[in-house]
Amino acid sequence: MDKVDLLFNEFKEWSVHQNDMKGVAVVGSYVRGDYNSRSDVDLVIISTNQDFTLSIIKSDFHYSGIKS
Repeated sequence: MDKVDLLFNEFKEWSVHQNDMKGVAVVGSYVRGDYNSRSDVDLVIISTNQDFTLSIIKSDFHYSGIKS
């Protein structure tokens, strides 16, 4: 299992317990299939409380480059 699959699995397990999150979409090169070893993973997260959700993600996940 590669790092992206680990991220997806960990995020999926975590997100089912987040009541403010209403949906997640993977977008960008990973979905298009033209990603490479230097590509990032782009997620669109739909939340009823953006600031809270972003702060929880930043505190629970230690991946560089998490942006709003």
